[in-house]
Amino acid sequence: MLRRITTILPLTMLPPNDHHDRRRTGLFLLAAACAFLAGQGLFLLFNGDTGMEIVRGGGEVLLWGCAAAAVLARVHGHALPGARLGIWTGAGLVVASWLY
Repeated sequence: MLRRITTILPLTMLPPNDHHDRRRTGLFLLAAACAFLAGQGLFLLFNGDTGMEIVRGGGEVLLWGCAAAAVLARVHGHALPGARLGIWTGAGLVVASWLY
């Protein structure tokens, strides 16, 4: 069907793939939000008053930094094999900082 359409219409007259562009834009926005939260964790890591605040900052950097890297890899069609380990470890550090 597509071959028949392209023989009738030039390629420039075909409708753009809006779904792919919107999905990419959404993933870039999600990666930017994750990077912002990783920056917040970096601030807490360097300016934490207690040891548990520093642990929480490190956990947030690990959690949100790995999430941002995984989303950016997904945008470009690749996978980041160790991202889940970093996300779960960072989440564990954040939860551990709440308990102590």
